[in-house]
Amino acid sequence: MIKESLPLFWLQFLSLSQPFEQVRAVTSCPRSRKFGLAGFLAGYSGLTGEAYALDLRHFAAWCHDRGLRLFGVRRADIECFGRDLEAAGRARATVTRRLCTIAGFYKYAVEEELLEHSPAVHVRRPRLDYESHAAGLGFPAEHALVSLLALNVYRSNTRLSG
Repeated sequence: MIKESLPLFWLQFLSLSQPFEQVRAVTSCPRSRKFGLAGFLAGYSGLTGEAYALDLRHFAAWCHDRGLRLFGVRRADIECFGRDLEAAGRARATVTRRLCTIAGFYKYAVEEELLEHSPAVHVRRPRLDYESHAAGLGFPAEHALVSLLALNVYRSNTRLSG
């Protein structure tokens, strides 16, 4: 059986909860490409490594469901993966992280000469809002607080000078 002959890394990556067909689809790629995936993930540890492995597992499963090979996808396929994540209600930050993980993986594959070019180079990612969405006090309350602060500073200065 294929699962029993896999190295420990692949057993962890594939998280044996996946259907056997997905395991076979990912493990049927050439040996050098399997090690390319392992090499990419070996560069990360802790929570980052776990998040990247999860991202690639989701992408590999998505590719398998559509009959795509991991090393045969096109830019449009990766774009569709991102749009599917958005349609499933994933947060923009999650979609962006997953697409960045995929882009990093394919960049690594090009650097290791497993691919001639990365299909993820020009993939569009959702824009992230870096502005705080914390509930503010609103203009009238903020204006009142700033005015009160200014008045206290004025009183302190007049007491010191007078």
